[in-house]
Amino acid sequence: MTTADTDLKTVIEYYNREASGYLAKFQDEVYQKPYDKAFLDLFSSQLPPGGVVLDIGCSSACQQARYLASLGHGVAGIDLSEESIRLARGQWTGIELFSMNMLEMTFPNDSFDGVSAFYSFIHIPRRDSERLLQGVRRVLRPGGRLAIAVHKGEFEGVLEGYSVFFRSFRNGELDELLTETGFEVLHRAERKPLYESEYPSDRLYYLARKLG
Repeated sequence: MTTADTDLKTVIEYYNREASGYLAKFQDEVYQKPYDKAFLDLFSSQLPPGGVVLDIGCSSACQQARYLASLGHGVAGIDLSEESIRLARGQWTGIELFSMNMLEMTFPNDSFDGVSAFYSFIHIPRRDSERLLQGVRRVLRPGGRLAIAVHKGEFEGVLEGYSVFFRSFRNGELDELLTETGFEVLHRAERKPLYESEYPSDRLYYLARKLG
């Protein structure tokens, strides 16, 4: 088994194991975090009315996907965890849900007006970052928007106490990656942990536009 396979295995196993807990804990998270809700509102405001959005790493709770659907968007969600998708399909309606690896998306080119990725890119190793964003760019329509939320920092590896592969993003790292893969950064923000249930790290928020 390669290092990449091992990293992937930790993510699948972790979210399969935690799927029920995530559903219970995070299903109303958007309304408990005004900062994140405002960022999703900004993202939505830049999409065409009724625009189609892909939520990457939707989890069993589908909190961002459901909020974007409530704003009138057509929404699809993908997650690597089969158990998360199984639970989500039994719980939520109005969202197309797929068990899919974000590095190997099978959607046709130019499928979506927007892509949201809240704390999902943190499970992709640095070595695959460019490949990930190239795949996202492929499924976005010209001028499509990408909304990203990640943890800021230097860490990359299996996170102690969680047994899951995790990486944080260095200052300026996403700016460089987005530029190199054909995006224009429209909005960048940083915040400290604000909410009691949050992992104690600084967070980065990016809104970008697909060029070309």
